[in-house]
Amino acid sequence: MVKYLFLFVLLTSFLSCKEGTAKKAGSSSIMSKYAPLSSELISEYNKNVTSVDLISLKKEVNVSMNFDNAQAVQYVISFIGNEPGIVDNLCKPDGHIVLFNNGELINEADIYFSSNCNAMVWMTNQQPTNCNNLTPEGVDFYKNFLKPRNNSDLDSLKAANK
Repeated sequence: MVKYLFLFVLLTSFLSCKEGTAKKAGSSSIMSKYAPLSSELISEYNKNVTSVDLISLKKEVNVSMNFDNAQAVQYVISFIGNEPGIVDNLCKPDGHIVLFNNGELINEADIYFSSNCNAMVWMTNQQPTNCNNLTPEGVDFYKNFLKPRNNSDLDSLKAANK
């Protein structure tokens, strides 16, 4: 009987440690798993990216935008920080960015800037590979670009186009 009690206590201890580890791993952030893109690669993007697509992933914001002007492309690429991004399991992507060189896909990332999130999570075959922070200018840009518009904004825009 003592053997069974000892085995039960040992097994319970083992399982409780295992559960604690799983909870801790579940709350870890993506930034601890994925290194940021290198400065050299970001510099290559500045030289080789010819267009950028930005797509909102928010239900209340139905917008996408394409930049193919070299200055605008470099401006958007300048939002990629050199530090690891901050994304936890509670974060939801706010947008998506796709980088092209003459129509050929170079890289793509989900953009996070809500709550405590600040990241561009780079994907290959829909799997995260790298995670960079957004610069403060990038956060401001995406918050403005991906914010919901009210109907009075649309009405004034329609009136201006008549």
